[in-house]
Amino acid sequence: MSLPLDEVLAALPKRLRKVFEDPSVTELMINSPDSVWFEKEGCLYPVYTGKEPKSEVFTERMIDTFVKRVARPLGFDADRKSPIVDARLPDGSRVAIACPPITESFALSIRRFGSRPWTAAKLVETGSIPAEVLSLISTALSQRENVIISGGTGTGKTTMLSAFASLINEEERIVCIEDTRELHIPAPNCLRLESKISRKDEEGPNVTIRDLVRHALRHRPDRLIVGEIRGEEAQDLLEALNTGHGGSISTVHANSARAALTRLATCALQSDAAPPWDVICEHVALAVQYVIHLQRSLVGRRGVRQVLQVNSYDRNQQDYDYSIVWEAPPMDANGDSAARRIMDQALNPLASTRLCAECSAELPSSGKGSKSPLCKACRRKQQNHASYLRRKAKAQDQTAGNGRPSTAAPRGRGKPRSRIRES
Repeated sequence: MSLPLDEVLAALPKRLRKVFEDPSVTELMINSPDSVWFEKEGCLYPVYTGKEPKSEVFTERMIDTFVKRVARPLGFDADRKSPIVDARLPDGSRVAIACPPITESFALSIRRFGSRPWTAAKLVETGSIPAEVLSLISTALSQRENVIISGGTGTGKTTMLSAFASLINEEERIVCIEDTRELHIPAPNCLRLESKISRKDEEGPNVTIRDLVRHALRHRPDRLIVGEIRGEEAQDLLEALNTGHGGSISTVHANSARAALTRLATCALQSDAAPPWDVICEHVALAVQYVIHLQRSLVGRRGVRQVLQVNSYDRNQQDYDYSIVWEAPPMDANGDSAARRIMDQALNPLASTRLCAECSAELPSSGKGSKSPLCKACRRKQQNHASYLRRKAKAQDQTAGNGRPSTAAPRGRGKPRSRIRES
């Protein structure tokens, strides 16, 4: 039994509690009392940096009290005997705690999950997924083709998986398997299974994701949804996908869509009774039809970067036969893309339809400078640079004509006028 959320947050200082209560904050990271950060809209911001006044200092004792309030009601002891704790707050937020001696100070990360799930239409509206990609995946799921979502940490794989799950017909039975309950599955006929790792002082066996994948096949699933593939459960999932459970969805950590296929085969190879490498790769090619790769830009925007369609596996070439059916345009220096800027303007009717060619700032629709491709600041920079080049060229011409730099003669003092008149 866990404490109410208000009593858990009471151990935090007011400044940090206010940050956590902000619904737009998705993650809170405490590395030490002098290093506290939070994530908002994909970007990181500091809360404590060690330069605050004494009245607002975040101490080690506050972290210790907060950790105990989170861990002890759940049956965990965050100490040297069990320095790693994975727990969940009453509102569903996931908590990861690390204690000395594996860290210098108590460290914890709290990942929040929004109460309102993101729908597929909302993701299209915000530009996270293009409309043509959504249409492609919707058709693939209706034809019972399997989809894998790949990407790094914090790229929105769970959000995308929940959105795709809403596209499944409500008449079908879904078995959802997760390590920690994070997905929003709107299907009425959905069985949710969650893994369980028993503590040292607790009786009962450990129930892993692989055990749940095997057990799920006995519950007559039409489709399987696995929150994340991390290890040997990939072998059982590949067998399930190749034996009549099409239209399933899962996620995997990978750096690209192509790397996700190798990652799946590597995870399946960890199984005790794993077949040879070539056989595993063939199973991957038969089980997976589409791979969607997500990426987060430098400015925190998450979205689809590439969609890959898997055709087969060639043993002679030892490579997959695949085709890239969609790929996002390259990003600029700010981690943004031209397609994203155009979509932002389309969603905001008050925004200007023209952007500066240098800094991408909005240009006025009327008035002075409305016909120029540059904004006022960039025009001024351009004028100053042109003036500098003219002065430099003039100085060079004078140097070339005289053989030496021309210097103006010093202005001498005139002869003083006499105050005595001549007779």
